[in-house]
Amino acid sequence: MLSTKEKALVGIGAAMTAGCQPCTRKLIGAARSAGACERSIRLAIETGLAARTSATEAMARWADAEQGQIPILDESFRLEKIKLCTLISAGATYAANSTATLNGQIDNAMVQGWTDVQISEAFAVGCAVAKTAANKVEVAATQLGLSPTQLDSSCCSEQPIPEVTQSTEPHQCGCAKSAQGA
Repeated sequence: MLSTKEKALVGIGAAMTAGCQPCTRKLIGAARSAGACERSIRLAIETGLAARTSATEAMARWADAEQGQIPILDESFRLEKIKLCTLISAGATYAANSTATLNGQIDNAMVQGWTDVQISEAFAVGCAVAKTAANKVEVAATQLGLSPTQLDSSCCSEQPIPEVTQSTEPHQCGCAKSAQGA
């Protein structure tokens, strides 16, 4: 079984990858409460960001192969499609769970003339894609003999993360002083 500290550190990486600021904030607090040092928290953050980058790069390679011959997108075509790009970005931001950029994407879409209803429809598409992708990942993990549905999902819910005893050691002093080095 993973310790509370290990769960919180894994959660930080997952929250960073998912783009969820509230989850990340809550899990950083949980990691500190569980005795994780600041370097371990930073490592979890960086590892989550690297996982997000890796997933994005893999999707880019897949999309290039899937599309086949890639057309040239010249500047005039891009300018012609700015309005559409803002709506696509809004839906994609929703699918990526990016609380960090959601307001900016909404503002950009509204500046380009999209209505609240149209932006909401783009969000509905993003939401459906995100849920479908999450279900497919869960099925793939289950086929590998892993059961992610058994994990505690309280990191972002209204339920608190289980209480832990506050460490009396300073968290900034390094990982060697923490119980499991994480």
